[in-house]
Amino acid sequence: MELAKYNIDIAALCETRFLESGSLNDLDGWSGKHKGERREAGVGFPIQMDIVTKLTKSPRPVSDRIMTMRLPLSKDNFATIISVYAPTMFHPDENKEAFYNRLASVLSGIPRTNKLLLI
Repeated sequence: MELAKYNIDIAALCETRFLESGSLNDLDGWSGKHKGERREAGVGFPIQMDIVTKLTKSPRPVSDRIMTMRLPLSKDNFATIISVYAPTMFHPDENKEAFYNRLASVLSGIPRTNKLLLI
């Protein structure tokens, strides 16, 4: 309701902790963790329903800190939106390095012709 109030079509959220996969419409949310797994972080995309119907694939959770969404702009043009929630300075260096390695892997897989939004 808050997004509609401010006329926002897509937002990138961090620190979400919804269970499994689904949509905010049915209160499940899109998350990178499964039921029973510990949730210390999370990212997600609340999206207006008219945009959801245009998606060829659901947003893809890469991890609890990285999620991607490919949005069609026109016939052969796409935008890739990546929602990230980087580990803070209090996390071990190994966690931070693993996060940035995974993000680099995701970025390398995006076609150069796509518009890219890293949020």
